[in-house]
Amino acid sequence: MEKRAEDNPPAVKLFIANATWLLSEINPLYDDIAFGLCDLGVGYPEHW
Repeated sequence: MEKRAEDNPPAVKLFIANATWLLSEINPLYDDIAFGLCDLGVGYPEHW
């Protein structure tokens, strides 16, 4: 089975106020852009 980018486990977990950010990868061209999952504290996580 081929591994897809969305299968990457989170490498960093950040807590900012009520939000939880799970970062799974960094953009190789721009190191200030990350990808992962964010829950703003309302129970509806979003992939970005």
